Amino acid sequence: MSRRGPWPVRALARRFPDVLFAVPTARPAVALTLDDGPDPEVTPGILDVLAAAGARATLFMLGEAALAHGPVVDRAVAEGHELGNHGWRDRPTRRLPLPAFVDDLGQTHAVLSAHAPVSLMRPGSGLIRRDQREALPGLGYRCVLGSAYLPDAQLPQGPRLAGALAGLAAPGAIVILHEGAGRIGAPAMIAALLERLAARGLAATTVGDLLRRDA
Repeated sequence: MSRRGPWPVRALARRFPDVLFAVPTARPAVALTLDDGPDPEVTPGILDVLAAAGARATLFMLGEAALAHGPVVDRAVAEGHELGNHGWRDRPTRRLPLPAFVDDLGQTHAVLSAHAPVSLMRPGSGLIRRDQREALPGLGYRCVLGSAYLPDAQLPQGPRLAGALAGLAAPGAIVILHEGAGRIGAPAMIAALLERLAARGLAATTVGDLLRRDA
């Protein structure tokens, strides 16, 4: 695998240069990203796992959940994690008319930016229209997808999935995972993933950290 990810990811990156799929780097690090939080039961367990491993992550949070669970957001920020905008609630971004998309992003931004600066977004269901993408720079945002992904929201979250996902990772990869309500297996799977990444000499950090240090 090249530093920019497998060939389908490279092809998508060429087609959509305004979307971030991976960060070209020689650093032995990947960006770990988590969608659909925060959740008062699941997210603290994930933060415990990350702290124990000395890892950091970008948490693409839902505005509705962040508003309801502010102390969890505060803890994530205090422990060095990065916040990302994942829309107000878990729904396909692509289906939103442009004015609704702008409002959705702005409403979520207002909640998240009260805790930390936010400039990265990930669309719900991973799909975003051209007009939505074109609106992002004016709103101060960059769209982030990823280069290492398996449907962890649908598959059993366990060591096997963690091993398969680690096998997709390379320096500069953006790893996509899901947390949030009901995903009680996420902390253990993330612990297994971090162990397997470490065995391959890869550290887990935030998207912003990779971008800043490898610009």
